[in-house]
Amino acid sequence: MTNDYFTGLKCIHCGKIFNSTEDLLLCPECGNLLDPQYDYEQLKTDWSGLGIEHRPNNIWRFKELLPIVDFDQIVTLGEGGAPLLDFPVLAKELGVAKLYILNDAGQPTGSLKDRSIAVTATKAKEFGYRVLSCDSTGNKAASTAGYAARAGLESVVFCPHATPAPKIAQAVFYGAHLVRVMGHYSQINSMYREMVASHKYHWYDCGTDNPYRYEGKKTYAYEIVQGLGWKTPTYVLQPAAGGMSVVKAWKGFNEFKRMGLVDDLPAMVACQAANCGPIVDAIDAGFDYVPGIEKGNTIASAIAVSNPALLGNETLQTVVESSGCGVKVTDEDLLSTWERLGKVGVFCEPSSAIAVASAYQMAKQGKLKSTDVLVAVVTGSGFKDTETLNKYINVPEDAVDGKEEFYRKLDEISKSLQS
Repeated sequence: MTNDYFTGLKCIHCGKIFNSTEDLLLCPECGNLLDPQYDYEQLKTDWSGLGIEHRPNNIWRFKELLPIVDFDQIVTLGEGGAPLLDFPVLAKELGVAKLYILNDAGQPTGSLKDRSIAVTATKAKEFGYRVLSCDSTGNKAASTAGYAARAGLESVVFCPHATPAPKIAQAVFYGAHLVRVMGHYSQINSMYREMVASHKYHWYDCGTDNPYRYEGKKTYAYEIVQGLGWKTPTYVLQPAAGGMSVVKAWKGFNEFKRMGLVDDLPAMVACQAANCGPIVDAIDAGFDYVPGIEKGNTIASAIAVSNPALLGNETLQTVVESSGCGVKVTDEDLLSTWERLGKVGVFCEPSSAIAVASAYQMAKQGKLKSTDVLVAVVTGSGFKDTETLNKYINVPEDAVDGKEEFYRKLDEISKSLQS
């Protein structure tokens, strides 16, 4: 079954159009990013008859709005369909009407990357590739390896040497050929791009510039609108490494508005670490592009990208266009929020707490109103970085021995609960 609504790719810079079956990364004419195009007028006409509400609750519920030619080739582990949960206690602390968390920690490989890599693995099958590859701070590598395994393909993944061990172990468990590289992500990304551009290896790039991969992140918008009863929030806060989640979620909201499914659009918030926030720095400086910076140390390792290049430029433009903002959070505030999330039942890796931490930062800065509705995206499971987790929690090492000790311990706990 073919997707007649996906019409092709358009360069965001020179405007050149390419057909829907072309295996492209960047625009071959000017080297800029490509954006998948759709027949929105036909989709608007046909939407009510597609039976969206009767489909499984995953990203493929919205398959006509994804850049797939052959629906029979879809590679899936059930990604998407993340819970959109209301946290009234946190909303009260922030002084807003509602705070929802869209929690991607429960995705098949434990992070947001599954939304986009499922699309990429599907395109690899359409184009006849046997090997998937990517550069990654860890989550993308694990996802690429998992979806390659699901598709019956091989995978080669490149990660900084300091990538948290659970992410590396997960990728290897799925069968990936892992290349650990000394240096931080932006250095690895530069070498990886050079490798891809050389065409020396016939591997399908699931990395930085793949125009098909990023479309999977539009599903954030679809799920948020669906979860809010076909309405949009005031703000959508998202962790930003390259920032394409911000860009594509914005595209998704605009698609629904264009099709008459929503009336309003949210403001988009790009959330970064204080020691590595080039996109926010550029927004605050009033630049129309994002220059690279010197990377500082941060606990938010999963989003610590010092030079987001073309992706960063698009994120900056999205934030401005949506009347949003960029927010930077110190490691101290990030850790505080991370621990706070644990107390309300959200188990995520430290980097993933940055959207909620940014909401607290916006409240401190007086940017939020009592009528605001916020959606903060949590992007990865706490199991992704147990090394950091173990540094900040105290797991009792002693074990009770015998019934007398057992009840003595229970009495001790009971007294502490009453105090």
